[in-house]
Amino acid sequence: MENQTIGIIGCGWLGKKLLLQIGEDQKIFLTTSNEETTKELSKVGYSSTAIHFSDSEANIAKPWKHLSNLDSIVMLIPLSLRRSSKEALTFKIQNIVAFMGDFKGQLVLASSTGVYPSDPKLYKEEDLSPETILTESLIKERFPQTNILRFAGLMGGDRLLSKYKVTKTDDPVNHIHYRDASSAIQRVIEEQISGETYNIVAPMYPSKKEVIESQEDGILTPYKEATGRKIASAKLIAELDFKFKFPDPRTFHLTP
Repeated sequence: MENQTIGIIGCGWLGKKLLLQIGEDQKIFLTTSNEETTKELSKVGYSSTAIHFSDSEANIAKPWKHLSNLDSIVMLIPLSLRRSSKEALTFKIQNIVAFMGDFKGQLVLASSTGVYPSDPKLYKEEDLSPETILTESLIKERFPQTNILRFAGLMGGDRLLSKYKVTKTDDPVNHIHYRDASSAIQRVIEEQISGETYNIVAPMYPSKKEVIESQEDGILTPYKEATGRKIASAKLIAELDFKFKFPDPRTFHLTP
C-alpha cells in the first residue's frame, strides 16, 4: 500500500488487527469508544481519540479535527438492528455522519452478511441493494463514495466457533479470517475503489460441525461443501483479483 493517511473510526478488535497488518508505513488517526483503549493506542504512537456516538439523541458531534489530513476513512463501528432499535440506530448514524463532516475522500464501511435473508441459497451483492438496508443507506445517502464491505463472521486468533453455543450444525459457515478481512480493506484502499459493495467471505463452506471438530479434535476430513445459506465472494475475487490466504474456515485456528 502506498503511503496514505488513514482514519479508523471505531478501532476495536478488527481495527487493532488491521493496524498490525498495515504496519508503520501509513499515518493513521483513530477513534475508540473508551479512554482506556485510547491511552493504550496512544502509548504505541497512534493519534487516538475517545468518542461515544449517542444512540439516544441527535447529539450532533463536531467534525473530526483530522478530516483535512485524511485520504481514506474506515468505519468499523458495529451498526445493526439486532443490537438496537431503528430509532437508536438512526440517532447513532446521524452523529457519526456529523463527525465526518463534508469528507470527500475514500470511505470504507464495515457492514455484515447478516443483512441477507436466512433462506438456504447463495447470495450475491446484487441480491440486496444498500438502499434497502438502513445502516448502509443512511451512510451512502450522505457519502455516495462509500464502499460497503459486508463481512462474514470474523474469526481467527482467539475467536473460535467451538467457543460459542452453536445450533443447526449441518449448516454451512460463512466466515472470514481477520487477516483476509484486513487484506480486503487494504485492497479496496489501494485500488481507490469508490461506491462499490463487496461480500468479504471465505470461499469454502464446510459445515459448522466440521469446523468445530477441526478445532476441538484436529479432525480434517476431505472437504465437502455444506448445503444451505451461503454468501458469495466471487465479485471480490473477480474485480479485485483477491487471493484468500485462509480460504478454509476449518483451518483458521491453526494461525495465531
